[in-house]
Amino acid sequence: MPKKFKKFCWPLFLSLIVLVVGFSSLFLPWALVDDAGSILAGRTLNHYLTSGQFDKFFSFFLEYGSGRFRPVYWLMIWGEYNLGGTHPQIHYFLHLLLFLATTIFIYYLVFKITR
Repeated sequence: MPKKFKKFCWPLFLSLIVLVVGFSSLFLPWALVDDAGSILAGRTLNHYLTSGQFDKFFSFFLEYGSGRFRPVYWLMIWGEYNLGGTHPQIHYFLHLLLFLATTIFIYYLVFKITR
């Protein structure tokens, strides 16, 4: 088997597994407890940004009470809301793409470390 093929065989196989497992979620209604709440939070973030309430927009990233600071997570939720509104299929599709990208990234990271 050519070396170049081996290098791309595992990422393709892992990607296929992620797509097969995640494909069924594209046809589900809101299923998880926090999915719909997160998208509604995306709507709130959109309101803060479009109404010029930048202090509230940026303070949303710091989750009071939990002590977590998750700007990338909330920007992703805000982006999901702007791309798909409250449609669960867009939400699940973007998460499937995120899982796919994470799987490929971890594979290449492990490949580089162990090479």
